[in-house]
Amino acid sequence: LSVTILEARGVCSGATGRNGGHLRPDMYTPMTKLIDRAGPELALEVPEFEIAHLYAIKSLVEKENIDCDFTLARSIDVWCNEEAALKAKEMFDILRSRNLEYMKDVFFVLGKDAEGISGVKGVKACASFTAGTLWPYKFILHLTKLTLETGLVNLQTHTPVTSVTRQSSGGFVVTTPRGTTITR
Repeated sequence: LSVTILEARGVCSGATGRNGGHLRPDMYTPMTKLIDRAGPELALEVPEFEIAHLYAIKSLVEKENIDCDFTLARSIDVWCNEEAALKAKEMFDILRSRNLEYMKDVFFVLGKDAEGISGVKGVKACASFTAGTLWPYKFILHLTKLTLETGLVNLQTHTPVTSVTRQSSGGFVVTTPRGTTITR
């Protein structure tokens, strides 16, 4: 097996290295649209997937001893108008009624107490749940180092791909300013 990674810039440059590193499932915003589009069973896979990633990353950080300032914390969603707050409460009740394990972690408040809990003036509802943060630059550099140490990966930085052409044999010709690579 031979793997070549072509990176247009430096390792973990651009937004990846600058972003805040928020690991935050979005259990409410997309759910109504997803349920309408795909049905409740498939829609429920989205927050489950996002929550699973939070704990998978936590596990990876611990297993590989990655120094990336990983922290589990609480996040709060807020709804500032009555209609949105009632829709969020309805979605919370739907999710809670399904006895989903991850919903045991969600704390939802509708009404006057939401302002005091969230710290947001005039808020109509809030929900608190487990989320995480990490330093993306440190996380990615550590994973890159581990990957390169296997000896199976050839990392080429500052090598943007300018074109990909399919060959009649089924492979591809990948063109960069530094030359071409043929791959399956």
